[in-house]
Amino acid sequence: MSDTFNVPDAFRVLYYDGRLDYWGGPFPADTPTRERLLQERRWEVLWWSSIEWEPDATPESIAGFGGDGQLRPGLFPFAGDGSGDRFCFYPRWQGEGADVPVVLFRHDALESALFARSFGECLGRAMLLHYAEELATGEDPLEETADLYRAHLAIVAPYLPVGLREAMQTASARPDADEVAAVERALACEIPERSLIGALQPTRYRADLIKRRDDLVRLYRNSERLYRELVEDEGREEYRTELAAVRAELDRLEPG
Repeated sequence: MSDTFNVPDAFRVLYYDGRLDYWGGPFPADTPTRERLLQERRWEVLWWSSIEWEPDATPESIAGFGGDGQLRPGLFPFAGDGSGDRFCFYPRWQGEGADVPVVLFRHDALESALFARSFGECLGRAMLLHYAEELATGEDPLEETADLYRAHLAIVAPYLPVGLREAMQTASARPDADEVAAVERALACEIPERSLIGALQPTRYRADLIKRRDDLVRLYRNSERLYRELVEDEGREEYRTELAAVRAELDRLEPG
């Protein structure tokens, strides 16, 4: 089964306008150049601590992503968070809507959750998370941080859902850490709680390293759940061998 989808127009525009390109080219080799570009470009680029844009993640490469042996099929990564987690488009949850939802893939957890219902909402939430922290603990003067907030809001405003844009514009009059955090919390409460197994799971576990039989069964059940969803719900026949292998291990552990 092949996955294809249209990368959101907002991502395309921001990418080709250079809003996701930190340095405007290769990473500068010398410190003075980096410091100069940082001061210049942070007003023009969405330079946030909450999300790290990947310079090689072009709209074309994202749309053509065919998997990397780690991510669940159907997840299309476009950015990271600096700690190994990845922001991914997930067209399967799009339904009849016009917007592709964004899942935050957790590399060290079984479940990965819906982060935003659209790329525009992802932009708003990532910006709010960044500025809630910067306004509370950042090194820059508060007025400069507030000016950066307004500059970045002007860049992303055309792509934000109307209600979110209005709330962020209200906060822009005098950005305050508590107010910005409150807008993000309100947004998070609106996003449905929805999760999935984000990573491909093993089909064989080392029984000699897992002391409790119940733990071993639980791991195989997680794997069985993933491959059953892929094969039976999504029609990905290429994973039927994995499903059969996991079910065979479960039958061995739980005969009858």
